[in-house]
Amino acid sequence: MTEKMLGEQALQLPRTEARRWRHTPLDQEELVADGNLALAKAAKRYDPSYDVPFTAFARPYVRGAITDAGRARARRESLGDGTYAD
Repeated sequence: MTEKMLGEQALQLPRTEARRWRHTPLDQEELVADGNLALAKAAKRYDPSYDVPFTAFARPYVRGAITDAGRARARRESLGDGTYAD
């Protein structure tokens, strides 16, 4: 399978993982974009001989990228007293 086909197979994964951050003031579409980049990275590194479905292989990449981006944005926007700047 080509990288493009693998990416299309798991296209819902970044949106699903970004939903875990829906309770925060972070922009969901930015998190999805970060997840899409991680999905492309996972597609490049995937080897079908692993005998693991691509979605299961890509999930840690996507979840990690979204978590890192969410934490970085939250740190930048935090005012230090538990509130966030808009």
